[in-house]
Amino acid sequence: MKRIIWCTPGNPREASWITEVTRLGFTVVRRCVEAVDVLAAASVESQAAVVLDIDTPRLSADVI
Repeated sequence: MKRIIWCTPGNPREASWITEVTRLGFTVVRRCVEAVDVLAAASVESQAAVVLDIDTPRLSADVI
């Protein structure tokens, strides 16, 4: 399974990164804008990998 939850809000390279991972055969199943969104998506897509920017709003050690 090559499913990804993506959260790199505000990064100017986000679109090109998503285009590239899609070209490589991955599927971005959810694009998130803050840590709470990532947690919600991960509860539904428990087998998906997560790409997470360190500057994600509301990100904490507990979320990770």
